[in-house]
Amino acid sequence: MRRGWLCGLLIVACGGGTDPDGGAIDAGRTDGGALDAGDASGLDAGADAAPGDGGAGGDAGPVAVPSCASHAFMHDGVRRGYILCVPDPMPAGALPAVLGFHGGGGRATAWRNTLPWEETASREGFVMVFMQGCRDGETDCAAPTGSYQWNVGKPGEPSGVDDQGYTLAVLDRLSSVHGLTIDASRVFGTGHSLGGIFLYSMRCDHPDVFRAIGPISSPPSDGTCTPSGDTSIYHVHGAADPNVPFDTGCCSRAQQSPANAAYLPACDALPRCFNPTNWWPPVRDGVHPFADVIGLEEMATTALGCAATRTPVPGAPECSAYDGCRAGVAVEECLVEGVGHGLAAIDAAFDVREHLWSRFRTH
Repeated sequence: MRRGWLCGLLIVACGGGTDPDGGAIDAGRTDGGALDAGDASGLDAGADAAPGDGGAGGDAGPVAVPSCASHAFMHDGVRRGYILCVPDPMPAGALPAVLGFHGGGGRATAWRNTLPWEETASREGFVMVFMQGCRDGETDCAAPTGSYQWNVGKPGEPSGVDDQGYTLAVLDRLSSVHGLTIDASRVFGTGHSLGGIFLYSMRCDHPDVFRAIGPISSPPSDGTCTPSGDTSIYHVHGAADPNVPFDTGCCSRAQQSPANAAYLPACDALPRCFNPTNWWPPVRDGVHPFADVIGLEEMATTALGCAATRTPVPGAPECSAYDGCRAGVAVEECLVEGVGHGLAAIDAAFDVREHLWSRFRTH
């Protein structure tokens, strides 16, 4: 498992930052309480529940509500945490699972506050896990009020944080610790900003883990990606995103400053990233003056057998689907007009949960 690179620079400060279109970026919710050590008996006694709006799976019977609890465990010498939400009552049989990854500088409680996926999970009958990142040098990355990153494999930014191993360990704990029966063929992932970039890295290094992923405002940035596997991709992006411009990518201030050792003349033609310490490749082709990475189009055409052409998606004017993909897989990109990088603003304009679950449930 590769553990070599980290995007140590923030895309956004999720604990109270705002994007240029006024949308809160993972504004922090801190009602999750201190993460506990987790036990072998399943969900903690302190689980919270909220009223649901429908029964799981559409079957007659009690109306399911989300039951959520925080957990922590030791991984690679670091205390790591997550929030697990299950429908109550639990549907019969093996359940799908969705893992959600917060943006850079965020935390699990903030992701849950902005996109309460547990409501969708209780209505549709799947398990939801709000994941939490870490930082180099930290020994406790389970605090519900911290500010955390993901190791995304970005060229030039090394890290020793084993976020991929943590993700695999959480998936294992769903059955080994919490006693859940998970349908391993229906595990899905979604993430905003750095969280979505991490999902692209997971797709590169562990192509058999997720059946489909839904990155939001996230350019593929893994410097060692070799596309493979059958993971479908449903990419969502604000068309006016200044943090990670979809078509062009962006350069840092240093890369656009002739007096700086990091200066790259080709960056003069590109926009400066909203966070001027960052650089990001364009989503579709991944070509950047600092480093080329495998973009969304190459993932589609190399791993999934798609053509490089795209067709508008009926009923979803923001979206286009890559043509001719292998049976059972799909690649879509959705550009939401009039919004920037902020997760709340994108969701208000597009209903991210409804869109992504409508795609995930087809697998």
